Amino acid sequence: MIVVVGVMGKAVHHRPTGSPYHPTTYKPHYEPTPIYTPSYTPKPTYTPAYTPKPTYAPRPTYSPYKPEPLYKPVYTPKPVYKPEPVYTPEPVYTPKPVYTPSYKPAPVYHDGPTKYDFGYGVADNYHGTNFGHSEKREGYRTEGQYFVDLPDGRRMIVKYYSDETGYHPTITYEGTPTYPEHKPVYKPRPTYKPEPSYRHEPVYKPRPTYHPAAHHEPLYGSHY
Repeated sequence: MIVVVGVMGKAVHHRPTGSPYHPTTYKPHYEPTPIYTPSYTPKPTYTPAYTPKPTYAPRPTYSPYKPEPLYKPVYTPKPVYKPEPVYTPEPVYTPKPVYTPSYKPAPVYHDGPTKYDFGYGVADNYHGTNFGHSEKREGYRTEGQYFVDLPDGRRMIVKYYSDETGYHPTITYEGTPTYPEHKPVYKPRPTYKPEPSYRHEPVYKPRPTYHPAAHHEPLYGSHY
């Protein structure tokens, strides 16, 4: 039996009594003494709150009591509102137009007897129109005549005069009337031919030729 006692980090070996000694090398199990490090907490540093010394103001000096003066209100009239002047442009002077009357002498009417004389004639051989008129007046008597060619080949002449008694015509005819025989012009009726109607010939398509399917005999024979 071997007892090993450690004292303060040293190993002491004791050999048991009556047993042969066999030198044996023992390696002691050394455990160092733990070193305790205290957790240091520094003391708080207190900074005193600085309070400045109070500044004392000297006591006010009171003047002897004087009553307040009596104020009399001063009357101030309210301002009178005057509207802003409206600008009115100066009128543009326009001279008055000067009217010059266009003087026309009044027509002079003769109260005496009327006197005139005129005449005209129209001859249109292309259309066969031929007529004319002539008239003259002196005082209260009017004389004249007019003529016109009629369709039957005659000429009608009308002579007239008018006075205080009225209108007095005299009608005469010159020439012999002719009445040509009316010959109707035959015009055959137009023959209308109906327009040919074109019909497209139908296009025939040959019928399809069907071929029967090829029949193939089996390569093997039937046995019954």
